[in-house]
Amino acid sequence: MASYSKEEWNPTLGSYGVKLTAGNYKQQSAAGWWTFHTAPSGTTSMDQFWMWLWNTHASYAFTCAFGSSSSAFTSYYPTNTPPWLLWAGTLMQDSDAASGYSSLYAYNWPAGYIDRITY
Repeated sequence: MASYSKEEWNPTLGSYGVKLTAGNYKQQSAAGWWTFHTAPSGTTSMDQFWMWLWNTHASYAFTCAFGSSSSAFTSYYPTNTPPWLLWAGTLMQDSDAASGYSSLYAYNWPAGYIDRITY
């Protein structure tokens, strides 16, 4: 029988809207990808990755990737926006990673969680 738990997606940042700053976030270039979550290795569990991002100041671009940077997509956020859903329950397992970087780090606030299913 499968079990279910809710987990933080990045214990370093927490899951509940930690402001990204130069000190805790790699920003402004593809060389500085930040890993938001890495799924456990193996195939005995599966993570559903949920992430929102909101902007409290200037407009900016946020580039995200699931797995490798070759799957990257860029979203553009206007000034002072409410939370935008970036990943909606994306399934991850076997060390898959969700990562990203921003053109402007000072006003990015990510939030999210993991639904972990173990079977």
